[in-house]
Amino acid sequence: MQWSFKLFRLWTINEYLDNLQLRLTLPSYLYRILKYSLFTTVLLLWLILFNYLLDFYYSRKVVFLDLPSKFFMAADNNLRRMFLVDIYIGNYENIQKIDLYLAIATLYFGKFFEIWLLAQIIQLFASYMMVTHRYQTLLHQVKAFIRFKDLPKRMSRRIYSYLNFRFQYWVFNERVLMDSLCLTLKM
Repeated sequence: MQWSFKLFRLWTINEYLDNLQLRLTLPSYLYRILKYSLFTTVLLLWLILFNYLLDFYYSRKVVFLDLPSKFFMAADNNLRRMFLVDIYIGNYENIQKIDLYLAIATLYFGKFFEIWLLAQIIQLFASYMMVTHRYQTLLHQVKAFIRFKDLPKRMSRRIYSYLNFRFQYWVFNERVLMDSLCLTLKM
């Protein structure tokens, strides 16, 4: 029960993740994956806690199991309802109205959660592809600039090797990239 109250510290964990991303200069798509997985895990843990507490609050015939088995049974019930596998709340004889309302609310929430999860995955892939596309576009622009200035082959190879060494086929911060390119081309 005590671990569930620590989940209220989600905002401080979120701030810590922001600071960690700035310190380690994580790519935005990795940072967003960490953040979304954190929020999804916290949401699932809260749903498991509510399902677990409802077992003790209502008078029903509950299968007596040890604590880890009850936790995994509650987790299984929530995951099945969230992904629309079944609407039945468990192995009970007396199902009350609140149980059905909770099951229907979880089903609706599960459908919205699936849509949100798919949208986030598509957005992460789009941002990942945008970063690689930016790098390729930058290389084409540099190649056009080298052709326009008619630079020697050795110098153009040095510029390409510098780009590959400095950014390793990834472009995360355009301002840093443009500043370093301007300094390199001025030399």
